[in-house]
Amino acid sequence: MKSEGLFPDGVTFLGYLYACNHGGLVEEGLRVFKIMIEVHNLKPKMEHFARVVDMLGHARRLNEAKSFIDEMGIESDVLATPLCWNFSVCAYRFDVKQDFIT
Repeated sequence: MKSEGLFPDGVTFLGYLYACNHGGLVEEGLRVFKIMIEVHNLKPKMEHFARVVDMLGHARRLNEAKSFIDEMGIESDVLATPLCWNFSVCAYRFDVKQDFIT
C-alpha cells in the first residue's frame, strides 16, 4: 500500500482485525491494533475496541480482555455492543466466575 502512496484508514484496520479474529491470530491482531494507534496515529473507534475484546474472548483470554477494557478506558456504551455481549457469552459458556461488570 505504502509503495503506491496509499495508507490504511480505520476501515482497513477493522478488516484486518476481523480477519485476525476469525483466523485465531490474536497476537497479530493485537500487534496491528498497536500499529494503528502508534504508527498511523488513528484513534480507535468503538468497532476496533469491540473487535479486540471479541478476539480475546474467543481465544479464552478473558482476563486479558478485561484488562484491555480497563487499560483503554473504554466507555460503557462500547461495552453494550453485540461484539462485547459475545465476550460475555464466552465468559459464561466457559464458566468463568469473575465480575466483568465495573
